Amino acid sequence: MSGNVDLGIGALETLRTVPFRRTDEVPRHVARRMLVIPGVRYSCDRPLLNWTSTIAHQHGWWVQQAQWDLTPQTNQDEIIARALELLDHDAPDADQTMVVAKSMGSRAASTASANGWCGIWLTPLLDVEEVRAALLEYHGPSLIAGGSIDPHWGPDDSVRTVHIGRAGDIEGELDELGTSWVDVAGANHSLEVPDDWRASLAVQRSLFELADGFIDVLSQ
Repeated sequence: MSGNVDLGIGALETLRTVPFRRTDEVPRHVARRMLVIPGVRYSCDRPLLNWTSTIAHQHGWWVQQAQWDLTPQTNQDEIIARALELLDHDAPDADQTMVVAKSMGSRAASTASANGWCGIWLTPLLDVEEVRAALLEYHGPSLIAGGSIDPHWGPDDSVRTVHIGRAGDIEGELDELGTSWVDVAGANHSLEVPDDWRASLAVQRSLFELADGFIDVLSQ
């Protein structure tokens, strides 16, 4: 586990990574590892990242999570590049790497794709041209999910989309070894349905079921 890294941009800006639910010494090599990048105000303790990390952990993956304190002046591209570099350094080497990223973390898509790493991209910034292009042309298995009322969301009409309804019903199937786009009805940038906790739980549970299936296939 690394210590805090001063990013040199502001006094409150620090970055570190921590293993998820591991207290033993970090091995040099594992079969599979997951590198988790949070959002600006969406930490790895929040439901989308915590449960995805839990699923991977239960499938035997080594999970390494980034943690940070940011300021309004943070350069998003710089912090994401540094976070991915530090995660790659602090986690064990592995035969297979998966990146899980929330929102701003989707700026890592181009690098992850170039490395041939699989990915789970939660509420990616599709209104950022570089992110959109990287996900549309992603090299490796990927699961990309966003909410229908999220202003940053909106996959191309040309992509095949799996739909999750407000009751948690799933329409369509994942392309388990390709790229799968998942649209969550009525969900916002946190993949929650505003003013409806039952619907929020239902859609997130269905998303986690899809993530479990995706990770299970890659764990074989």
